[in-house]
Amino acid sequence: MSRRSRSGQALAASAAASVVAVALGGWGGGAPRAATGSLPAARIVTLSKAALSSERTLAIAGTIRHGTAAVAIKLESGRNGAVSHGVLDSDSKSVGFLGPLAYVAIGKTFYVHATGLFWQQFVTPGSGLTAAQAAKTVKALSDGWIVLGPSYARTLTSALGELTNPRSVASAVLANGGSVSKGRPTKVRGVLALPIVSGGGGTLYVALHGPPLPIEVSGSGGGSSGTIVFSYPKSVHITVPRGARTLAAVTKSVVG
Repeated sequence: MSRRSRSGQALAASAAASVVAVALGGWGGGAPRAATGSLPAARIVTLSKAALSSERTLAIAGTIRHGTAAVAIKLESGRNGAVSHGVLDSDSKSVGFLGPLAYVAIGKTFYVHATGLFWQQFVTPGSGLTAAQAAKTVKALSDGWIVLGPSYARTLTSALGELTNPRSVASAVLANGGSVSKGRPTKVRGVLALPIVSGGGGTLYVALHGPPLPIEVSGSGGGSSGTIVFSYPKSVHITVPRGARTLAAVTKSVVG
């Protein structure tokens, strides 16, 4: 393990935390008024936030672009974000990782299955490893599931909480002030929804039937753009990956 592991942690955690900020920013809210589906746009957004906050399960999917880099997201969570799993897929090292990064988070334990390009940030020649040993370690790490150490697990769990905890996601949706207005009802992915357009350039689609849950949100600004689709599974089944090993155990098996 080299000192570069800390910079790798910071890059990956920063990328995960920034995804939701890019996709869900730009929303403003107003003071609550009446409680009907035809209320002013700000009130509908407030009701949508409350509806999302009350959910215990959540699934999101979409793509976020920042400059020339893109990150595809597909996550599913349960128990208010206490358990989650999914895949982040980046096409640029600039966001902290390259290629698909699958993960499983159960409580405070975090498992990762990533490409060698991801693990190269953590294992480099030096600190007792030759170039050959480092290369073998990276290869071994990319062949299976790895249990992350407590400090890194806390960092990523906290960052991904912005994407998996319904209350945190709802807060992000209403993170910024600004004017909002209603568009015409339209079907979004088979659901009749009302578009709420932000003065900042984003659009939130709120379900018109049943709870006013967000169905889709898109936005752009600061060189970034993206679209996130929401769904609400009745149950989420997340299990511990079979054969998961610690980074230290993999390194020891290679070095001896």
